[in-house]
Amino acid sequence: MRQPATTGCGSGLKVVPSWDGWYNEAMLRSSLMIALVTRLAGADATGRIDVEVDSTIETEVGTLIGFACDHPKLLDGKMLTKKIEGGEVNVLVVKGVLAGKTQCRVGTDPMRPFRLFDVVINDKPRSK
Repeated sequence: MRQPATTGCGSGLKVVPSWDGWYNEAMLRSSLMIALVTRLAGADATGRIDVEVDSTIETEVGTLIGFACDHPKLLDGKMLTKKIEGGEVNVLVVKGVLAGKTQCRVGTDPMRPFRLFDVVINDKPRSK
């Protein structure tokens, strides 16, 4: 066991208690709870968007602001705010440009929540 730290000089030494006990245990418990809550909050954060080339699809994203995609050449995307009954909601609008797959993050502020979307752009069905 570690010896308590001492301060002062001469015969008037004061014993300073170490922080090994309750403080470290409380910090560990707090850190684990924060990690658990953060993990549970993001558990359903991945969605899937399927769209055809030259087609457009809208996905409501609540209060999230901004988006970024891994392969932006595959799609034409933008964020809009729509009025709904009781308020407003942000919408991710995706138009397919080239067939392929990419991942988009909606909610670009690192201090706020976000959602990930796997975006799959399919070729137009061929007419017979």
